[in-house]
Amino acid sequence: MPNQRFYTNKGPFPLGKLVELSNSTFCEGVGSQVKNAQIKDVAFISNAELGTVTYCSDPRLLDSLTNTEATACIISQKNLESLPENVIPILNEQPQRAYAKIASTMYPTECNQLLHTGASVDATAKVDSSAIICSGVVVGPGAEIGANVTIGPNSVIGKGVIIGQNTSIDSNVSISHSIIGSSVKILAGARIGQEGFGFIMDDEGYLSIPQLGCVRIADNVEIGANTTIDRGSLSDTTIGTGTRIDNLVQIAHNVQIGKGCVIVAQVGIAGSTVIGDYAALAGQAGIAQHLKIGKGARVAAQGGVIRDVREGETISGTPAIPIMEWRRQHVALSKLSQKRKGDL
Repeated sequence: MPNQRFYTNKGPFPLGKLVELSNSTFCEGVGSQVKNAQIKDVAFISNAELGTVTYCSDPRLLDSLTNTEATACIISQKNLESLPENVIPILNEQPQRAYAKIASTMYPTECNQLLHTGASVDATAKVDSSAIICSGVVVGPGAEIGANVTIGPNSVIGKGVIIGQNTSIDSNVSISHSIIGSSVKILAGARIGQEGFGFIMDDEGYLSIPQLGCVRIADNVEIGANTTIDRGSLSDTTIGTGTRIDNLVQIAHNVQIGKGCVIVAQVGIAGSTVIGDYAALAGQAGIAQHLKIGKGARVAAQGGVIRDVREGETISGTPAIPIMEWRRQHVALSKLSQKRKGDL
C-alpha cells in the first residue's frame, strides 16, 4: 500500500462509488451491502488486506489471487474464474486503467499553498488565482500561468512562456521560449526551450546560429525527468497531443512529434526530424536528422535510424532495418559463428 508519509489518503470510499468513477461494473445480483462496503486503500495483490481494492491485468499474476486478502479486485470477465469467492469482483476489460482512476480518487494531487512567500513572480506576469506556485519558483516577465497549474519548488518559467490550465510542473524544471498546453505533466529536472545545438563549421571557426523558434507542447502530454527539448532555430519544435516522453530523452531543434507517440528513456532525436502520430521509439533508439518516421512506426531498443521509416513499419538494429530481416540476419550470424567454432 502507498506510504502515508508521502501520500495523503482521502478514503474511505464506498465501493459502489469507486466502481462508478472507474467506469466498471459489478456482477449481476450485487446488493446494497456490497456496494456500500468501505474501501480504505489500494494495494498490490500480494500485500492487499481487508478494506483494500487491488487489480489483476497480468495473466502471470492470476495464481497470486488465491491468497489475496483484498476486499475487491478489478478483473476482466475472462479471468473472473481465478478470483476466490471471498473477493468482490469489479469487472472491467482494462483493469489497470480502472485502477488508475480509483487510485487518483483515493490519492488526489494537492498542495497546501497557492503562492509561497519564497517565490518570485514578475509584476507583468499573469498568474491565475488558482495556480499553485511553490517556494523558490521564478516566473519571468509576461509569462502566463493558467488555472489550476502547479509549479514545483525551484522551477524557472521564462519570459513570455504560456502554461495552460491543469498543467503540473515538478521541481527544478526550467522552461523558456515555450507555449505549453493544458493538462501537461512535466517531471523534475526537465529542460524545455533552451537553445538548440546549431552552428556553422568552416575555416573561420564555429559560428552559432541564432535559435529564434520556440517549443509548442499540445494538451495531455507527459514529459519525463531530466528530458530536454530544444526550441526551434527558426520554425518551432512541436509535441503532439497525448504523447508520452520518458526520462532522459533528448529532442533537438525543429523536431516535430505527432499525437499519441511513445518515446522511451534515453532516446535521442536529431534536428528537424518529423515523427508521425502514434509512433513508438524504444529505449536508447537514435534518430538521425531530417528524417521522417511514419505514422504508427516502431523502432526497437537501441535502433540506429539513418533513413526514413514507412508508416506502420517496425525496424531494429544499427543501422536499423525491418525487424524480420534483422532477426534473420541475427539467426544466420549465430549459425555461422557456431559453424566456425566447430571448425576450429
